[in-house]
Amino acid sequence: TGVSTYNPAASKNNSEIRMLEKQKERLQKQIEAVKDGDTDAKTKQELIKQLQEQIQQIETQLQQKRNEKLTEGTGKESSEER
Repeated sequence: TGVSTYNPAASKNNSEIRMLEKQKERLQKQIEAVKDGDTDAKTKQELIKQLQEQIQQIETQLQQKRNEKLTEGTGKESSEER
């Protein structure tokens, strides 16, 4: 086919992926700030654990969005394969 058509769902998906990646980046910077901070080791560990859990959730959402994007892009072909 090779003809690209504007797909608002794909565009929305791309912006959601970018937003999630930015959130993940901010959380990673927060982890670095906590590591460099003056807080005691136990508090640092707890804060870092919470931030890492949030990053894990974002990574899960990113994977889902990327899978949706792939499915949208190949939806026609996969139904023909069956």
